This record gives sequence, C-alpha cells and structure tokens, in this order.
Amino acid sequence: MKKFICLALALTFVLSCGAFASAAEAPSTENLGGYTNITNGDPSTRITRGDAVKMVCLMIAIEVQSSYDEAPFADVSATNANFNYICAAAENGIVVGYGDGNFYPDQTVTYEEAIKMIVCALGYGSDDALAGYPDTYIEIAEGLGIVHDVPYTIGGTVGGNELGVMLYYALDTPIMVDGVVTDVTPRSLH
Repeated sequence: MKKFICLALALTFVLSCGAFASAAEAPSTENLGGYTNITNGDPSTRITRGDAVKMVCLMIAIEVQSSYDEAPFADVSATNANFNYICAAAENGIVVGYGDGNFYPDQTVTYEEAIKMIVCALGYGSDDALAGYPDTYIEIAEGLGIVHDVPYTIGGTVGGNELGVMLYYALDTPIMVDGVVTDVTPRSLH
C-alpha cells in the first residue's frame, strides 16, 4: 500500500508538471500530495536539492525509514522537511554531498545534480562514474533515455517540469543491481 501511495503522489507531481502540450490536456492539480508547496502550481519553479531527493526517492521507490538516528550531513537537521529522504538517499549512495560535509538542501538543484541522483537511484552510479562527474552521469542518462527531450545546461537549475519529465522517463528504465541490469523497473516496483 505504501508503494502505491508513493507512486500515486509521484505520478501526480509528474503529470502536473507540464509534460502536456496544453493545459487542457493536464490532469487536475487540486491534490498534488504537497507538491504545490514546491512548485506553487508553476512547473517552471526551480527545485531545491532537498525536494529533488524526495521526488527521486518517491519515484524510484527508495525505502525511507520513519526516523533516522543521525544526520549524514552537517547542515541537514532532523527538523528539515526532507530529512528522512536525504538520509535514505545518502544511505543508498544516491547523494554524497559536498566535500565540506554539507548537503545544502535549500540550494537550487542543478541539472547535473538531478541527473546524478536519478542515475544513482537506478543503480547505474559507481565510484568510476563519480570520478567522471558530471560527464559520465550525463552520458549514462543520455544512453538510458532519461534526458530525452529535456533541454539542459550544465550548471543550469532544474524546474519542476524538467525534473518531472526525467523522472517519468526513469520509470521504464531497468534497475541495475550489483552490476547486472534487471527486468525490474521503478514502475514495476509500485
């Protein structure tokens, strides 16, 4: 049931992000599961690193505990709205933060950061890929079709529309486990 609710919330966000040719095609945005607070109904609103982590965890069905004993980053406290998601993402190698021990959850997420989060959540990130950041992650995302039709600029910030489209494409991407591509996709997890 929890996975179904996560999928419903994530899909509601993706579908409300403007991945439609016109507003007439978009579904109702009355209940976005809290995402109206992130985009204020505007899919071009820039997304924070903390909110991006939450969306990735929800879409890829990353298991998030109800509480964590310790913060993985100096600047992420238990009072942060995305604390549990950030902890789960760090625990699963989706995010590693900055070299200074901080994550900067309120900083706007860049394209390369969002791409890395998605690629790692799908299991395609590695220490080798990290050495080639961001180019290796971008190449992987392009090869998987995650950034198909998503115009991006290195260093540019990500809006709800772009992140929603990338997460939508990730739904049908086979997940890699221990170096082996599986038949499991994020969509089949829910």
